Amino acid sequence: MTEMPYGSWPGTTPADEVLRGSVSLQEVQTSDGGVFWSESRPTENGRSTVMHRAHNGGVFEDAEQFDVRSRVMEYGGGAWSVDDATLALVDDRRRQVQVGGWTRPFVPLSSATDQVAYGDLRLHTRRGLLLAIQEDHRGEGEAVTRIVAFRLDRGEQEPIVLVEGASFYADPELSEDGRLAWCEWDHPNMPWDSTRIKVADMDLDALGISEPTIVAEGWSGLHPRWAGGELVYVDDPHGFWNFYAWNAEEGSRSLTTTRHDHEMPLWTLGNNHWALFPRSRPEFVVGMRLVDGRLELVRAPLSGEGEIELASDPHLRSMASVQSMAADDHAVYLIMSFTDRPDELIMLDPLTGRAEPVHGSGRPPAPGTVSIPENLWVDGPHGRVQAFFYPPQHPEITGPEGERPPLVVLSHGGPTSMALPGLNSKVQYWTSRGFAVVDVNYGGSSGFGRQYRERLRGNWGIVDVDDCRAVVEHLVREGRVDPRRVAITGGSAGGYTTLQSLVTTDTYTAGVSRYGIGDLATLATDTHKFEARYPDGLVGPWPEAADLYAERSPIKHVDKLATPMLILQGTDDKVVPPNQAESMAAAVKEAGQPVALVMFEGEGHGFRRMDSRRHALLAEQAFYCKLWGLDSPDDLPDLDWL
Repeated sequence: MTEMPYGSWPGTTPADEVLRGSVSLQEVQTSDGGVFWSESRPTENGRSTVMHRAHNGGVFEDAEQFDVRSRVMEYGGGAWSVDDATLALVDDRRRQVQVGGWTRPFVPLSSATDQVAYGDLRLHTRRGLLLAIQEDHRGEGEAVTRIVAFRLDRGEQEPIVLVEGASFYADPELSEDGRLAWCEWDHPNMPWDSTRIKVADMDLDALGISEPTIVAEGWSGLHPRWAGGELVYVDDPHGFWNFYAWNAEEGSRSLTTTRHDHEMPLWTLGNNHWALFPRSRPEFVVGMRLVDGRLELVRAPLSGEGEIELASDPHLRSMASVQSMAADDHAVYLIMSFTDRPDELIMLDPLTGRAEPVHGSGRPPAPGTVSIPENLWVDGPHGRVQAFFYPPQHPEITGPEGERPPLVVLSHGGPTSMALPGLNSKVQYWTSRGFAVVDVNYGGSSGFGRQYRERLRGNWGIVDVDDCRAVVEHLVREGRVDPRRVAITGGSAGGYTTLQSLVTTDTYTAGVSRYGIGDLATLATDTHKFEARYPDGLVGPWPEAADLYAERSPIKHVDKLATPMLILQGTDDKVVPPNQAESMAAAVKEAGQPVALVMFEGEGHGFRRMDSRRHALLAEQAFYCKLWGLDSPDDLPDLDWL
């Protein structure tokens, strides 16, 4: 092995590989024609399309002329639905709903407009209907969200409104006997706080519904799915998302009762982390559960006899997370992440646990090049904290004896989200260059039950900051990282944790914010509908808690900042307006600290274009190398310091 200073290694993961990345496999669905999934393609500036694997094994692209994307709640989801030989989709290029398929040309169902968004599509060709969530921005004030229905034989049309009145809707599920189920919630709740699941009879001719029945309310009931005459859903009245079944005669009953989450928070529409199997005559729920950050696959009979962990097929030993799941009558299909290779579409026999790959998203890395994450638990001031630690890894290079590597701390977005240990080419970019990386599931993260999730309630900017610091201090005490070279970075809510960490602690010697929140008051008054009341639970109601917002806003405390910063921001960001980045950069400069601000024209909340992502990655590396005196063999850009 060759010895080289940490942070200066010639990486085994080239920048182009990070940028090109693997094709991102997303939602999976099944129909009589085979299995379908969507792909987001980095080399096509993030364009999403729908792919199809027929039962004879051929793989086809079914939406090559479209960019399949929903903008409901800004984060989208459920932008397509398949039934028999028909595909319905939301085309982001034309901003309209289209329906067609491999036996018929595509035709528009909705008008082309930026003022109305659709998502969570549910196609029912036998009934001649397409159900969808509509987000209507045509009126004054806040957008109006509804459940609507399109008739497939009408061409371009204004859809019929089925349900309205709540702040938000998801999962419009129609049963074989004509009952409509859905999930709804109201401001100021987020869907992981409190929702309602409702059921109503639906007149399929007049397209109207009866007075609805409330199936579940008061907790986070999500994703109703019909299993014959019963409705299966997840809920967390006892602190963890478990499976429940409901029928009109007996009400609800538990299918699982473990102290583990079987679901993830609803940030996007249309994605499923569990499935009913077999599809035509369900007998089981097949899903996942998270055990201390580790993924397990489980099967639970609808008879309520308790869940069974599925035997781990050798192909699944390094499984990290389930992105999406769907079933037909023969198998369950899962889009899965792994710690040691790119995402795959997997076919699983839920009775035997046998698994086989169907479609991969990229080439496996070369042997010895992957840093495998360590599942880390440390004691923090608010309770135990989980994180994934990635040590430096190179098949031919090691650091000098006695030297400790620089550390990049990742604070994930959300904040009600979760760091997962699936292979991440950007993480491997750093570890192959001699950096250590730690991805922190600070208090407020999902995947560990409601109590862990609600640690952040009213404490955003405190618990997350303390937990990230506790993880760093643990790694320093263990002698695993260099305390003089510790950076924290994050995007969106993770960017806020980054900024807040820099103004309230002396733990870090560098900070990188990607579209991070500098002024919480602006977030409360100038953001999109879905998150407009999110800060109520994280900080306090606005404007009553205005003083608390100021106290927790990094931009109000830059006089305490003693850390150089790099700020990366899109000019078209609707979630975190770009004026926050500009104001933060100006304030940092005025406080006398080095700061570089990079604005990306035309980018939103997250960078999609190849050139934007390239510049952001290399600028971050150049920032660390300049600050810490690292000699990198990579061709890095010069930074424009303000």
